Amino acid sequence: MTRTLTPRVRLIGAVASAIIVALAATPAMACLPEPWPQWSDIQRPGGPDLMIVRVTRIDVAETPRISSDRSELFDETVTVELVQALQGAPDAQYQMTQLHSWRPLSDEPMRCLPWRVELNVGDVVVAYENRSGALHIPQPYHVPPDLKAVLEAYQ
Repeated sequence: MTRTLTPRVRLIGAVASAIIVALAATPAMACLPEPWPQWSDIQRPGGPDLMIVRVTRIDVAETPRISSDRSELFDETVTVELVQALQGAPDAQYQMTQLHSWRPLSDEPMRCLPWRVELNVGDVVVAYENRSGALHIPQPYHVPPDLKAVLEAYQ
């Protein structure tokens, strides 16, 4: 005997799904960790440019990217230079913009911020071009062992 869902049960399911989607779109989503890169997509023939780069400059924006009466968000522009091409034909130099800091202007509770990679001038890291063509530097714990071994020669 096959049971079919009643319209009421379907409606309850649709409402529950809508609530889950609405909650997922809140600032709490920014608290989620950076997704793991799909290294099988990156390290494939014809994949994106993959490289080892050295951080040569970090410029913190003087004016906030987002400013309200409650808080300000500042970006930083990270400049890197190619150390070794691992795949493809990467450029000699790239720039990447990422979040630098958040400053509360009132007694606003702590906020979750999008992920950022802690970088310092002189750091040598693995980088690749993401699907949009922008430079992406993954968190160190996301780098696969074969690339960590290559990276260690420059540490």
